[in-house]
Amino acid sequence: MKPLLLPTALRAAVARRTRRGFSMIEMLGIMAIVALLALAIVPMLLSELDRLARQQEETSLKRLAEGIEKYVVRNQIIPDHTGWAAAVATALGESNDRVLTNSRGLRRALIIDPSFGVGPAGTNRPPYTQTASGSAAVTNPRYLILSSLGQDLPSSVQSGFAASATEFEQLWNLADGAVPSGWTWSGNGADLRLQRVNLLPLFHQVTLNNATALAGKYSANDSTPGVLPATTLTTYFLAGTVLGLHGVDSSVQSKEMVTRPFSFSFEDGLWRGRLFAGTTAGAADVTGADVEAAATTFLSSASNPSGTATPEQVMAAMETYLTAYNIWAAAGFPASGSTKTAVDTAQAALETVAAGLVN
Repeated sequence: MKPLLLPTALRAAVARRTRRGFSMIEMLGIMAIVALLALAIVPMLLSELDRLARQQEETSLKRLAEGIEKYVVRNQIIPDHTGWAAAVATALGESNDRVLTNSRGLRRALIIDPSFGVGPAGTNRPPYTQTASGSAAVTNPRYLILSSLGQDLPSSVQSGFAASATEFEQLWNLADGAVPSGWTWSGNGADLRLQRVNLLPLFHQVTLNNATALAGKYSANDSTPGVLPATTLTTYFLAGTVLGLHGVDSSVQSKEMVTRPFSFSFEDGLWRGRLFAGTTAGAADVTGADVEAAATTFLSSASNPSGTATPEQVMAAMETYLTAYNIWAAAGFPASGSTKTAVDTAQAALETVAAGLVN
């Protein structure tokens, strides 16, 4: 099919229009279309930018919370509202300004639970530096970090302890997008970001027992060893605390980093994870751990200056006897033979050396 051939006059008119460009009316029409598109797109763009800013601030607040926890564990210090920014900046390698203000240059506020309690009597509030006494009780060790990406936070909302426990609980339980009741604020709840920080998981219960008349000693983070203040000491230490377990002469017997709840007992001059003295000789529940605990205590005792044997010699004879008995038992307890002879010989040797320990 041949292309349509325009008359010469019409072709000339089209050529003149192409060279002439758009008319004013046409330009106004194009501008109107562009304006309508802008009206539709700009709000969507601004909404997306706000959404991204909120996501970024949520990530930043979580990082600040992690910074508080890192600082507490590393330094065994719980900061208050006057020192939290410097503490977090130190832990994260940031500047104070980046802690105190968000990406839009608006301030953040740290709110502390007014019922926050730690320390030897469980009544200390931040700032608090852990001592060797630890915390007798830990009550509501909580912070809130508030930030707004729209209007600045109300002037009445300043870093510090909440005015009341009720007010703090209201903020702690605030739903996403809501504005706390009682606020005089023109901001939008959707712009309000809140990060909860609960330090309770950082505290671990430690129980230290004195099982005998000898008094064991302990220390925390290389403090001067102190005698246990009571038969049983139960306290809470922050994660990362290095607990020292010392003998009567203050010598270090063990060091434990607190990462979980645990207990230790001081018995006959030694620290151990479980008591031996409570097991009756010959009881059905005697285990290898019981024998090990008894042997450890026995070997650490002094030799009788009037005796003819040492604890080490008795333990060696005991080991020989136990080994011979196991072999005899595996053979079916024959009434005669090499295995019976070996166990009889080991038993006689054990009796002799044990008598030499006392006489």
